[in-house]
Amino acid sequence: MTKRRMKVKLGRPLKYKNSVELENNISDYFKSCQHERRIPGISGLASWLGITRKTLLNYESNQDLEDYSEVIERAKTTIEAYNEQLLYNKTTSAGAQFVLKHNCGYIDKMEVNNTNKNINMSLEEYLESSLSNEEY
Repeated sequence: MTKRRMKVKLGRPLKYKNSVELENNISDYFKSCQHERRIPGISGLASWLGITRKTLLNYESNQDLEDYSEVIERAKTTIEAYNEQLLYNKTTSAGAQFVLKHNCGYIDKMEVNNTNKNINMSLEEYLESSLSNEEY
């Protein structure tokens, strides 16, 4: 007879009993930010919810909490949209760039494609073609 293993959930119970309750609190956070003219952020959201930033991101990445994950992804997208709008403001664009690069996966790099076209030509052919193309 084989023993059957049971998956036991360890750790602290979730602060929010369901995704609807979480979504309502997130909505309240964005309303508060708008009312107080504050820029919403991940840490501010976590603080408003009464959890740590790490816990918030764990909610997002936990496969057992798919409905929580969707709610948090939408909240992060809203925060990303706020920061994108700040890029157009000269005084706050540096902070917005930092947030977008470090929290939203944006990258700031220039891509240069340098193609080297090797032409197989003998020295005599090169000299002949360069001399024939010269105009005096």
